[in-house]
Amino acid sequence: MSPVEEVVRGDVEQLGDLVGVEPSLSEMAFTLAHQIDLASTGECETCGEAIPPPGGPFPN
Repeated sequence: MSPVEEVVRGDVEQLGDLVGVEPSLSEMAFTLAHQIDLASTGECETCGEAIPPPGGPFPN
């Protein structure tokens, strides 16, 4: 599990029972956290290739 995703999962767990909305909010938070972690590594989740950060290519 990636660092941001791990923290978000812990935070959501501490919220307790959010009857009716917990599953959708939790999954959205986990997905966003995972995407943030992927963006910070600069690596494609599928193929492992380096990907340029938002805003332009890697510096030389």
